[in-house]
Amino acid sequence: GTVVTFDSGATLLVEKQNPPSTKVPDGQTSRKLLVVEDDPDQRDILEIVLSAAGFKVHSVANGMEALSDLKLFKPDLIVTDIMMPELDGIEFVSA
Repeated sequence: GTVVTFDSGATLLVEKQNPPSTKVPDGQTSRKLLVVEDDPDQRDILEIVLSAAGFKVHSVANGMEALSDLKLFKPDLIVTDIMMPELDGIEFVSA
């Protein structure tokens, strides 16, 4: 798969080891990924990199937004920050 490594939240390294599986559910062209990140710069970087890796990316700024978008977007994978306003990452995954 694709390895994404963050160093102190500032440096991003993306390395393709093996191409991701192209098998997706019928009628769907790519895997859907939800990014939950309050920092707009980090959110943009994640969206750019993960889109380039073949994911259909939807991003939101906090756990409350993520909860409200879950049923509409129906992601295959969620990447979340831990420390966020309104509803943090721990509270979000526990909801």
